[in-house]
Amino acid sequence: MIGAMQSRKGWLPPRAIMNYVTDTLSETFGFDITQFDPLWIPVCITATVDWVRITGWWPYYYTSTFHSGEEYKTVWKYVGAGSTEMDPSFYKIFRDDQSASMFPVRRNHPGLSSMEKTEIVSFIRDTYCPQLRVSKPPIEAVERAVWATLMWMCDSYGMDYLCDHSHIISCCNEKDYKMAFLHSFNATPPPDLSPLEEEPDFDIRDNTNQEMMKKVGLIKEALAYLKYEVGPSWSVHSEELYNSFAQFKQEEALENTPLVCKETLFALKGCIEGSDLLDPLKMICTDRPVGTCSNCGQNLWCTSQYHVDMDIQGSTFMCSNCADQLSQNVQVLDLSGENMMSKCQTCLNQECPHLKVETDQYGVSIPKLMVTMGSKQLEVYRQYLMQQPQGTLYGVTADEIAGYYAGNRLGQNAMLGGEA
Repeated sequence: MIGAMQSRKGWLPPRAIMNYVTDTLSETFGFDITQFDPLWIPVCITATVDWVRITGWWPYYYTSTFHSGEEYKTVWKYVGAGSTEMDPSFYKIFRDDQSASMFPVRRNHPGLSSMEKTEIVSFIRDTYCPQLRVSKPPIEAVERAVWATLMWMCDSYGMDYLCDHSHIISCCNEKDYKMAFLHSFNATPPPDLSPLEEEPDFDIRDNTNQEMMKKVGLIKEALAYLKYEVGPSWSVHSEELYNSFAQFKQEEALENTPLVCKETLFALKGCIEGSDLLDPLKMICTDRPVGTCSNCGQNLWCTSQYHVDMDIQGSTFMCSNCADQLSQNVQVLDLSGENMMSKCQTCLNQECPHLKVETDQYGVSIPKLMVTMGSKQLEVYRQYLMQQPQGTLYGVTADEIAGYYAGNRLGQNAMLGGEA
């Protein structure tokens, strides 16, 4: 879920967000932003959107696209060459429903949740502002600017931006689907194709030198990650690689040439980004509930069969929490071989009594696991920012950010956001 939001492509949101935020502040609080340092609102907007992108969890609990948790209630199966009943540990179900959006509640009750207030405000005042050499805005101004920015994110205006930065949200907004099935089937991280982005076009068959072999090797890794046949691992070039490269171009409606160009890289990166989504049309709900624990009586997805070494030896179906508690006094063996006891550490079932959550004043419950993971990502990003030359972000100054929102084009910086 977090990884789906971390793309740095177009890291600045559309310029129109500036008008939305300033109008919202004026209408709601009567703020006269002309009394502010002209850099404060642009910096607050940019930092807030960056926080959402880096921590990753916020859109899935406040926008219309939400983690439904159905995988913990009913068994689903994926029908491909055969059929596979899905383990809730390895996939999550998302739906899009406008009635689930928290926008009306948040808009009519201005302010930040305790989690947002604790993390975003300090991120802006203690990291973003010093990095850009901008004076720290008053805390109240920051909180209100952050709130207005978040309202843009969960309003209809922010949907295109979120679709561009989350393939989960993008899939859920497809007219025919309205669902997404996130599947963590790849244990290895995807290959990094960014070194090729600034390189000129090259032929996939070129083996003239080590530099070319390295480039072709990256394309081979990308195709292998997407489950194409690429030939033996010890050889960079192979007939299978050439055939799969041609097949990939045909499937993506690209020009049938052996050249690796910018369009090819864009298509490869897009396929890699979406490779953890299962085809919604191949997902079937069995309507069969997940098992019930014989010890606590709860109907939970983490129920499994255990052998219990007591006065009378035998096996029983228990949830991982009860099995864990029982194992402190007697020997308990997981007959499934799945090490179910550890699954409570990754479970996101919001109806499970074992799940630790943080509930905000709006009644939204967010698993502590997601908040903790997001905070760790933010700390890594904070350290990255602090290592950059002071006064800039990705080579852009605070004045240039403010100019961007004012409508001045920064065409020399390809990292910037969408069109005016």
